[in-house]
Amino acid sequence: MSYTRSSQGWNSKFIGFLNSTCVIDSAALQNQEFRRYHSTAGLCLAPIAIFAAAPGTDGGSGDLHVRVTRRVAGLLLYVLFLCRLYRRGSNCIVRLTALVLTLSICLSAMRAQEVRPQVMHHHVREEVTDRRAAFMGRLPDDTQMHLSVILPLRNQASMNGLLQRLYDRSSPDYHHFLTVAQFTEQFGPTEDDYAAVATYLRSYGLKVEAAPLNRLIVPLTGSAAQVNAAFNLQMNTYQHPTENRTFFSPDREPSMQLNVPVWHIAGLDNFSKPRHFMHRKMAGQAAPLAVNGSGPGNSYLGSDMRAAYYGGTTLDGTGQALGLLEFGGYDMTDVTLTFSNAGQTTNVAINNVLLDGATGGPEASYGDAEQVLDIVQAIGMAPGLSQVRVYIGSGQDDANILNSMASENIAKQLSCSWGWLPADPTADDVFFEEMAAQGQSFFAASGDDGAFDAVINPYFYPAEDQYVTTVGGTHLTTSGPGGTWISETVWNSEGGGSGGGGAGLSLNGDPGVPASALDAPAPGGAVNDLGATRGGDGGYMAVAAGSSTQSTAGGAGGGGGAVGVIRVMYGQSIPPANVSPAPD
Repeated sequence: MSYTRSSQGWNSKFIGFLNSTCVIDSAALQNQEFRRYHSTAGLCLAPIAIFAAAPGTDGGSGDLHVRVTRRVAGLLLYVLFLCRLYRRGSNCIVRLTALVLTLSICLSAMRAQEVRPQVMHHHVREEVTDRRAAFMGRLPDDTQMHLSVILPLRNQASMNGLLQRLYDRSSPDYHHFLTVAQFTEQFGPTEDDYAAVATYLRSYGLKVEAAPLNRLIVPLTGSAAQVNAAFNLQMNTYQHPTENRTFFSPDREPSMQLNVPVWHIAGLDNFSKPRHFMHRKMAGQAAPLAVNGSGPGNSYLGSDMRAAYYGGTTLDGTGQALGLLEFGGYDMTDVTLTFSNAGQTTNVAINNVLLDGATGGPEASYGDAEQVLDIVQAIGMAPGLSQVRVYIGSGQDDANILNSMASENIAKQLSCSWGWLPADPTADDVFFEEMAAQGQSFFAASGDDGAFDAVINPYFYPAEDQYVTTVGGTHLTTSGPGGTWISETVWNSEGGGSGGGGAGLSLNGDPGVPASALDAPAPGGAVNDLGATRGGDGGYMAVAAGSSTQSTAGGAGGGGGAVGVIRVMYGQSIPPANVSPAPD
């Protein structure tokens, strides 16, 4: 009997068997090269064809273990097939030796392509791991979640050097800021890496939103069940140890079957809900200091602060945009009413950027007094702004808000009147570094609690971040409504360790901020980099909010927002707190 004819017949039967058991797909069976494996050498090499014909392992599919199992099963069946075929062959030992070598090569290739789980860190709170937060149950599988997968910067050492040169007046690179495209080309994740992460997430049914220009985050939405599967964890609910509410959190650190490095996953817990720093005047509470503003109850308006800090200057922010970070929306009617109550009007455009399902309207848990205060104070100080751009998020995904500010690069001055305590305080540094490289200045209210101490105030982020300029509140005294600056003292009216102020900074006269005010703050202390009057200050500015008018003192209305506008008016960029500018 001709051995070649027999092998051809057996090979055809074997191919049909593999097809019936789904070890290889139908497309591979149509491959002429595969069907030519009918000789002894062809039969020994067929396992390689089986391996190569199956879908490739790219590290982005969720059924990797299924594909590997199918391939191994196919190879084992092939061994059994050859043993039966050659059981009477005189050179069976030689052929089986060749087969063993072939199997070794195939299995080695499979191991080389195997993707090991990438385990991340700093996503689970200590209160969960040490069981101070009591377990309440599993988060329902159909709970919708908004997350952002943050990718790391490339060339971190080069970024560090660039930031020093950009803010060193003696460097030829001084203030030669990057565009978003230049930043992405030099420091952003590659297109292939971004695509691999997006493909991985989609394979679990998660909806990946449009990619930002800088490719630093992969924004996504999906159910808790999909999140559990994609990140190999279980989303649970726990009783908050210090607040009368429950919160959701993963039970363990997330991991991904992915070769591309991931920096952090934002939005996996709501242990720390953002808190705005606006202070409401209590009924019957008197102003701590006499004020002479133009607003209701003699409160200071943005126009009063402009007059006190700038005098008769013609600079008014013309052509520049200011960005505001908000965790809740607002009612435009409240903005209009606040201006009209003060006898003022505005033509500045107010544009919203809605993220993570935000509607733009007020949220019950936050109201809109802080948001309205931020807007009207900014416009009052810089009435020539081209726009106030309000970045509004919903939930816990701060990364999506910060990345939108950086990847748009429309507003060069950015302000935040909110505080929270993230699971990993360094997770957002990639966005702050991009802002600094693009000449964007980010100002955050300190909260005016005297120190960054969790016992005094656990909501000191992002003010304590090394790349952020922190602003504390002061008490301002002027010569009268719309009058000149007379004096300014540290704000410390609420007791209990509260205190604001800055680095002994007086903003009257010379608009330039001295370099000494920008030194890196000492950790754990009173760390304000700059200071300015707290919005309504002692007079408590009247802000329309819903159906009422609230008397407020803005923790950042006269802090982050005000100093942000100071830079808007002069078109200057303040270096990050950890970048030491060269002296004039």
